[in-house]
Amino acid sequence: MDILKSLVIIVFSLSILGCDATGMSNEDQGTILGGVLGGVIGSNIGDGSGKTAATITGTVIGSQVGKKVGKSVDDTSNNQSN
Repeated sequence: MDILKSLVIIVFSLSILGCDATGMSNEDQGTILGGVLGGVIGSNIGDGSGKTAATITGTVIGSQVGKKVGKSVDDTSNNQSN
């Protein structure tokens, strides 16, 4: 995947998730954004038949990291509002 396609995917994902009207928690948004970013990074690392495996691995790891970050933000927000 070339750089321009990667940037388009990232910007598109950020613009959708940046809208607060989605009603999604930070944990859900982090899962999606992390998965997208991880997939893009993985697709740029892999080569040949390993590219698919790298993309899938990047997506899974990215979504899990994004979920944990988003949950942390949700927890912090909930604690500050109490």
